[in-house]
Amino acid sequence: MSAFKYLGVAVFTLILSAFLVAPAQAQSSCNVYNWNPSCPSGLLNVFVQVENNAPGVFHYPHEFQISVQGQSPNPSSFMGSQNGTPVQLLPGAYSVSVSNNPFGYIMTSSNACSGAILAGQTQTCVVTFTATTSYPYPTPAYPPLICAPQFQSAALGQAVNFYASGGTGSYNWSMSDRSFTNIGPKLSTGFTRSGVQNVTVTSGIQSAICTINIAGGYVPNPFYPPAPPALYASPAPRLPNTGVEPMSAAGIAFAALLLGGTAFALRRHVREALAATVS
Repeated sequence: MSAFKYLGVAVFTLILSAFLVAPAQAQSSCNVYNWNPSCPSGLLNVFVQVENNAPGVFHYPHEFQISVQGQSPNPSSFMGSQNGTPVQLLPGAYSVSVSNNPFGYIMTSSNACSGAILAGQTQTCVVTFTATTSYPYPTPAYPPLICAPQFQSAALGQAVNFYASGGTGSYNWSMSDRSFTNIGPKLSTGFTRSGVQNVTVTSGIQSAICTINIAGGYVPNPFYPPAPPALYASPAPRLPNTGVEPMSAAGIAFAALLLGGTAFALRRHVREALAATVS
């Protein structure tokens, strides 16, 4: 009887040991090559940063979608964050990639963004997106380039005008024998040979053509002589205008003599009048 008692205790002990030791053995076997659902997960922190080195263009980490491949990653896809996104992974190999990069940025990543993670291990992955000059910027829409007048006639040596509108606002003009760079929307020029000729204006990637027919006869530009300098007349000094016709020198002398004789004749009467007035 006692033998059966000891046998029961031994069997119970073996069963209890199986329940206690098996989980510990399973956990001790958790590694990159041998894992099971009872293994503790590893932690991968994914940080995303953006370098906006293209002029006038700015994008941010949340505009890029990140994917994690590995043993049951959680989450497996998320929008980038500069503050980091924690991802739980079962032990094993993993990698980090971008699943949505609509701006053509170049992705670089740190060493810990791929490899193997152990149970309970923590890794830090840093993903960097960089803009380059090859970034596919959308082509700006400029209005159509127009050259006017599209056709005209002129003579040799005659000054003619051409006008451009539309395009990027910067204009280059060219003819068969010369060109003009960035001189604006108006071109004033003349031609030294006859016949039909083209004038081309370019603005950005657009170009437009004006045609002109130069006749063989020479028509010089009209010449206008400069106006003579203005003449300013200075009046000569003269006696004030009294309304009496001017007198000659003899007339003036006779009048003076007459006044002197009159004064001499009246001298006695003037003296008597003064004496009477005083007395």
